[in-house]
Amino acid sequence: MDSKKPSEIFGAFREKRKRRLPVFALGVLLTTALLMLAAVWSWRGQVQVVTSRGIRSLKYGMTIRDVDAVLGRPLSPAPNPEGQLCWRYGSLYWKRIFALYSVCFQGGRMRSVERKYYGVWKVAKDGTFSPP
Repeated sequence: MDSKKPSEIFGAFREKRKRRLPVFALGVLLTTALLMLAAVWSWRGQVQVVTSRGIRSLKYGMTIRDVDAVLGRPLSPAPNPEGQLCWRYGSLYWKRIFALYSVCFQGGRMRSVERKYYGVWKVAKDGTFSPP
């Protein structure tokens, strides 16, 4: 009869198993980082603008005609201390708060977009202002 020591018989149960959790966690972390990088890279150079027709994307370097096609006709010229050609776009809503966008062009190409929020106030007959 073959006699073996108990440590040899139950040796398989005493072996420490390799932990796969760190490798799995690292894989999940790398996959998440790559997806986030791809999302950021795809939005690079774009500005999201809320219009009456939904959310639109503007890309730096677009021409004035391209911006007009996305946002519609500008409301008015926008002041700019740097001397760039700037136009104000948006819709005047009679809501409490709305946004207007100042889009500046240099050399006929879009260089910057600035968003400002405005509020609507009631004007009484005596000239006093009050919030809606």
